[in-house]
Amino acid sequence: MVVRLGVDVSDVADWAVRLRRTPQVAAVAFTERELAATAADPRALTEVWALKEAVLKALGTGFDGIGWRGIEVAPPGGGVRVVRIAGGRHPPGFPRVLRGAVREVGGSVLAAVVAAPGLGHRPPPRLRAALVAVPGGLPRRERQRAHSAAARLAGRRAWEALCAGVGRTAAGTCWGRTEAGAPVLRTVDGLRVPVALAHGAGLAAALVALPVARVPYEAGDDGAGDNRPGDSGRGSGKSSLELTIIAHDNLLKEVTVHA
Repeated sequence: MVVRLGVDVSDVADWAVRLRRTPQVAAVAFTERELAATAADPRALTEVWALKEAVLKALGTGFDGIGWRGIEVAPPGGGVRVVRIAGGRHPPGFPRVLRGAVREVGGSVLAAVVAAPGLGHRPPPRLRAALVAVPGGLPRRERQRAHSAAARLAGRRAWEALCAGVGRTAAGTCWGRTEAGAPVLRTVDGLRVPVALAHGAGLAAALVALPVARVPYEAGDDGAGDNRPGDSGRGSGKSSLELTIIAHDNLLKEVTVHA
C-alpha cells in the first residue's frame, strides 16, 4: 500500500486578524459551502485551511494548478473530515477524496490527512502524530534551523511511540529522502516509513504511518478506493483509520480520532 501523508499547523489568531483586515480573502480562499458550513467563524475556517494545506503536502504540490477553492472540506461528522480535490493538477492514483482529522492545541489547529489507494478494502495503516514546542525569541538565521530540528524530533518521537505500540524496535532508524525529496525514516530492516512534517505558531508537528500487511482486494475492487465520485470517505467497515496524537512538553493529552 502506498501511503501519502500531510500535516499542518495553523494559528487561529492569525486567521482572525487576516479575516478582519481583509474580509474579501474569505471568498477567495474558501468555497461557498465551506463558508456556509462554518458561518465564516475564524476558528472553524482555520481548521478548513489547515486541512487544505495538509492535502497539498500529501499531494506534493502547491496551490498552483489547483487553486484555494479547488480543495473543499466537508463539515465535520463523527470526527471525520472529508476533503475533496475538485480539479486541477492531480497525480495518477492519488485519491480525490481523502479523510482527515483536526485537533485544537491551545490557539492553534493541527490537521492531518491520509491518502492510500484502496483504503476502503484494506487494513488501514497505523498512524501516530506528535507535537513539539519550538523555542521562541530566536534570531532569524537560527529560527529555521530550530523549526527543522523540532519537526524532526517530533517525527522521531511519533515513530518511537508507533513502534512501542506494535512491538517493533526504533533503534537504528535514520532520516532519508525519497527520489522526489520528501522526508522518510529508514529502518535497519530496510523499511521506508512515510512521514509528514510541519511547523507554525510555535509548534512542530509530525505524522508517521506504518502500513499493515497487504490483503487481497475484494471482488470488484478496481483499486480506486476513495476515488469514486460521491464516496463519503468512510469506505467499508474495514477502512476505519485510527489517528493517535501524542504530545510532549505538556502541550496536549493523548487523543484518538477514528476517521
